[in-house]
This record gives sequence, structure tokens and C-alpha cells, in this order.
Amino acid sequence: TEDDSFFAPKLTLTYSPTEDALLYLSFAETFKPKGISTVLSGFGAFYNQACDVSGCDPISAFRFKQEKLDYYEFGWKTDWFDRRLRVNGSLFFQDFKNKQVSTQVTDPDTGLVAGRILNAGKAEILGAELEVTWQVTDNLTLTGSHTWLDTEYTDFKSNTTGVGRIAYAGNCRLVVVGEGAAARANCEVSYDGNQLERAPENAFFGNLRYQRNLTGSTDWFFETDAIFQDDRFTSEDNQMILPAHWLANFRAGIRTEPRD
Repeated sequence: TEDDSFFAPKLTLTYSPTEDALLYLSFAETFKPKGISTVLSGFGAFYNQACDVSGCDPISAFRFKQEKLDYYEFGWKTDWFDRRLRVNGSLFFQDFKNKQVSTQVTDPDTGLVAGRILNAGKAEILGAELEVTWQVTDNLTLTGSHTWLDTEYTDFKSNTTGVGRIAYAGNCRLVVVGEGAAARANCEVSYDGNQLERAPENAFFGNLRYQRNLTGSTDWFFETDAIFQDDRFTSEDNQMILPAHWLANFRAGIRTEPRD
């Protein structure tokens, strides 16, 4: 079993210099509970390493710590030109402690591979967002948003004897686990400086919508949107990349307001 508890506060300060503008500054702490990775048969080496020292926890190798995130954000919400143009934006910084990372681990005794959750000591995300909505006419609306991210593991080291993980990390510092006759040689691999997984540097969304009255309370409309995501890594070792891509959608239809 594993027990956990946490207090997650949030503080927001707002200021409105005009009736069409709002500035805000916020801070929040969020958490992911600690827990135990799925334990699979055949992972004897991990049990052995965990129990080399007398009085050990037999599943200590499968436990992961609580993740903590400190989130800082400064943003603005503004309306222009009789509220036909809306411009919102924000700058934010995310500071992770013991970030939970899903990865693949190989049992050195059996060669079996399975998913595990490990803790990265520290990670950071610096980002910015901009969102614009323009009511061009009573019938035509344009919307666009862009997100920029700069991500980095600043303290992420892990012990392993898996050849694949060592090769992917590209580094190894020899460490000894256990004591006396039970001592085992491990590689401490470092992912410091790597980007966070599945975090594209740039992402964009754009939408065009046109709507007119057809009859009574029924309107016809069409809209199209485009979505872009930049290259992003699939895992903490930054070896496999999901390539940048565009996705376009088109919809058309009719809408009727519900009657009383």
C-alpha cells in the first residue's frame, strides 16, 4: 500500500486599468500522488537489488515519489474596437520537483521490458501563449492562438544496467548498489539538459467561421480550422521524434435555437 496527502493552494491577483482590460498574476502548487508502478513477474533482478540490504522494502524499486509543480503566470485579457477584437496572452513558468516520468525498463536478469514510472529530480517549462479573436463582421469570426515552450530536465539521473537505456542516454557513471557480497555495479545515466517528452516548441490553432440566418431561428454555417504541432520527443532520452504536422478540418451545417 501507499498513502499520500497534499495541500494545493492557488493565489490570483487581478487589476483592471480599464473596463476592457484585465491584468492578472497567479501562483499555484499542484501535486501528483506517490504510488507503486505495476509489478510484473520476471523482474527478479529489481527485487534482488531492492532486498540486498537487510530489512528492505521488497518493492522499493517500483515505488515512485510524489510530484510537485509550482506554477507562475502573468497574463492579460483585453478587448478592442467596441469588443470586436479580443487579445489575450500569458507568460508562465512551471517548476517540477520529482516529476513522474513513464519509461521502459529492462530486467537485467531476464531481458523482459515493461513500463515503469520514475522520478526526475527537477524539470522546468518556460512558455508564452497568445490568443486573438476578431469579429470581422456580424457573420464572420477569425480565431487564432499560438503557444511557445522551452522545456528542460535540470536534474534527472537514474540507475540502470539495461544496455538500451545506457546507449540512448549516451552516458554512464559507474555506481555500486548494495553492500558487501550483495554489491552490484550499475550505470547512473543522466538526462540533464534534455527536453521534456511530448512538448512541442511551437503549437498553433486557427479557425474561420461564417454564419448567416437561413430562416426564422435557423442559421447555416461553415467553418474551417488548422492545427500545427512542432517536432516533439517521445521520451526523456530524446532519441525518437514525432515529426511536425498540420491538421485541417472543415465543417458545414445548420443550427436551430431551441424553442420554449
